[in-house]
Amino acid sequence: MHQLTKRVKYIILLLLLFSSCKEDIVDIPPIKVESQVTHVSVYNGADGAIDIFVSGGVKPYQYQWSNGVTSQDLDSIAAGEYRLKINDKSGTEHRDTFVVLQPLPDELVIKKEVKHATAYSLSDGSINIHASGGLPPYDYNWSNGETTANLDQLEAGIYILTLTDAIDSTLIDTTVITQPDPQPMQLTLNATNVNSYGQSDGAISSNVSGGLPPYTYQWSNGSTTPDIDQIAAGTYRLVVSDQLGTELSDSVTITEPEP
Repeated sequence: MHQLTKRVKYIILLLLLFSSCKEDIVDIPPIKVESQVTHVSVYNGADGAIDIFVSGGVKPYQYQWSNGVTSQDLDSIAAGEYRLKINDKSGTEHRDTFVVLQPLPDELVIKKEVKHATAYSLSDGSINIHASGGLPPYDYNWSNGETTANLDQLEAGIYILTLTDAIDSTLIDTTVITQPDPQPMQLTLNATNVNSYGQSDGAISSNVSGGLPPYTYQWSNGSTTPDIDQIAAGTYRLVVSDQLGTELSDSVTITEPEP
């Protein structure tokens, strides 16, 4: 009877110990992650962020991001996919993936300032280009072989620009530099008559304007200079031609005193 009582007491003690251990067993909740993603504000920018809020598991947590960062949150990041691995103190692992987005780039745009040639055949035109949108830097390729944004000392003509940005977006723009028509040619002859009968001290000077210089001169006496001198009395004819093939002619008579 005494041994039975001892056995019962032992069983009761075991039951009490088991009941006490069950009270100490705590269920560990799984790691749970909530996040707030800030997307990039402009194309190719780096102002994105990922803020995470972790609960569950056993603190402290260890963080390992796919870009090598080991802090809880990411900031100043570009668009892309970011993978996160979290380990708690008990060795439990949690993995998650986050995507940071970005807007499309603005449309490639050209604004330009054009100056036309101020006179016929004069090379004083210019084109100034202001590019925006797309993704700088920009490459400039002109039909005349230039690779700068701006052109100057341009003659009248057609100039084509191919603008390319860093992501190979292309914009083609054509500019026409104009020029005024040439001024009409004008010819004036001024004569200096012979001083004495039979002498050859007369002279004729010419004044030409308009058209497209330089001019060519052809006198009836064979001279090809603008002015002639040491000439005798008589009638002299001048034909003037410009670079466009325009011709003007005029004649003047050199007189002399009576003998």
